[in-house]
Amino acid sequence: MPPETRRFVGREAELRLLTSFLARALDGEGGVCFVTGEAGTGKTALLGEFARQGQDLHQDLVLAIGDCNAQTGIGDPYLPFREILGLLTGDVDGQLAQGRITLENANRLRGLLAKSGRALMEHGPDLIDIFVPGGAILTRISARVAERLPWVEGLKKLHAKRGAMGTLPRVSDGTAGMEQHHIFEQFTNVLRSLAREHPLVLVLDDAHWADTASLGLLFHLSRRIKGERILLIGAYRPEDLKIERDGERHPLDPILSEVKRYEGDVWIRVGDQEEGEGRALIDALIDAEPNDLGPAFRQALFEKTRGHALFTVELLEAMKDRGTVTQSREGRWMAEGGVAWDELPARIEGVIEERINRLGDDERELLAVAAVEGEDFTAEVIAGVLGIANKDAVRSLSGPLQTRFEMVNARGIDRRGPRKVSRYAFRHILFQEFLYQTLDPVKRALLHESLAETMEDLFREDLDSVTVQLAHHLE
Repeated sequence: MPPETRRFVGREAELRLLTSFLARALDGEGGVCFVTGEAGTGKTALLGEFARQGQDLHQDLVLAIGDCNAQTGIGDPYLPFREILGLLTGDVDGQLAQGRITLENANRLRGLLAKSGRALMEHGPDLIDIFVPGGAILTRISARVAERLPWVEGLKKLHAKRGAMGTLPRVSDGTAGMEQHHIFEQFTNVLRSLAREHPLVLVLDDAHWADTASLGLLFHLSRRIKGERILLIGAYRPEDLKIERDGERHPLDPILSEVKRYEGDVWIRVGDQEEGEGRALIDALIDAEPNDLGPAFRQALFEKTRGHALFTVELLEAMKDRGTVTQSREGRWMAEGGVAWDELPARIEGVIEERINRLGDDERELLAVAAVEGEDFTAEVIAGVLGIANKDAVRSLSGPLQTRFEMVNARGIDRRGPRKVSRYAFRHILFQEFLYQTLDPVKRALLHESLAETMEDLFREDLDSVTVQLAHHLE
């Protein structure tokens, strides 16, 4: 499968929405929008394709991406905006080498250096040596710009003066209200100045890991770029917003509420797809190259991945690496012999394990029993095996496991004879399979036995409705 196909496929509706936000920004309305979705659902691929198409259509469009860091995020003030300002002042080599930006975009950013340096000196001098090193700008200017520019002498003097003080100023979180507002205004004015000559697309990736100062600047910009040719895009995982910081609400959450109050629905949700859309994504991935992978293979792949973009791509690539999917002499992909559907690539396991490791011991134990019952399970059966009250099982499943951790979905209430039972399902079958595989053979056997005994007792007046399940567990 060609790399460009692996990066982006089946996201036309989301792409059109992003393009509509860009059109408004290009018309001078300015604006903010958010791209959301679980890990691996295709947010980065969507933004990459959006950037490529946008720059193909608009020769003066400039894109800058700032990454929020999971390890240093909250302790590294303004990190994504320092990266953005670095890119706007020509510091492109690192992101170009990582494949975060294209060569075309890197060249546009390099060509912006003279204008961005002037904008900094005129509108954001206090950001120099705090958000972006003045010495690095001077080095890049001397290497790329032959003409003498008036603002360069001012930058040299400013940088030399600060260096002579012994230490250059240090970035802080701007906890003092006046200092933070001053930083916000200067950053905004620099962007406004640049946008008069080049429309800007600014992306904050993994915004759920952003430090508090960056989130404050994000909200400030969302209010102050109206009437400018600037589109500000935040990408985040909604499940991460349900994880508290220091026992308090995630700091991005109230900002999103405020943005919604002022801007309305400016969200593009990636991964919220119906079954038919998941199958369409699988077909598009497979049919990107000549193949003889028929309906049975495609259905099995869908049942395994449910059309999840990362899981589907990684599983296909792993099959090719193992040689279970090979290319014929004519260049057509085909499945050789039995396909090992139970072998998960390391990257898929990493995504799933990261989600499950967030669970508390009680929640993980509950889901482990549920995983033995199957992809679909009942709260009352799980409660019986664990020896807890039915209402406690329902409270946990419909509470944090569904709303905070997004591991399960409530399916509804069924009547089995005189009893009513609460039905749930794992949000993705791979969660269930991963949890099942973490149990050793003895633990699995004991849980299967306990499930059978509990079901026999719970449904004793209507055993015919669970005959198949009983046979499975007793076997």
